[in-house]
Amino acid sequence: MDGVHARRVFTLQKPALNATVYSFLATFDALFRGYDVIHYHAIGPSVPLLIAKIFGKHTVCTVHGLNWKVDKWRGFASRYMKLGERIAAKYADDLVVLSETEWNYFCRNMAARLF
Repeated sequence: MDGVHARRVFTLQKPALNATVYSFLATFDALFRGYDVIHYHAIGPSVPLLIAKIFGKHTVCTVHGLNWKVDKWRGFASRYMKLGERIAAKYADDLVVLSETEWNYFCRNMAARLF
């Protein structure tokens, strides 16, 4: 597609840390390439979105689900995803949700806590 750039960025081969490490490395890579928009897919990887905002980048986060509610994610992982959720809700220029339930969740819960 014209105007869209895809890049490969190194990350660890540890499934538990892959998205976390990758999202930080990809954010730093994108900051110095002059891109207009940085798009984050999912709430966990959107934690470094705050760094992009500090550097004045336009950001978009697509929420694929409230992953921290899934039994698979507990303890630190669940808290980290909640952090990503709060950062995305407060700082993303655009937030894309995939269901009316998620839209209502963000409108109801995040506005009361963050804005």
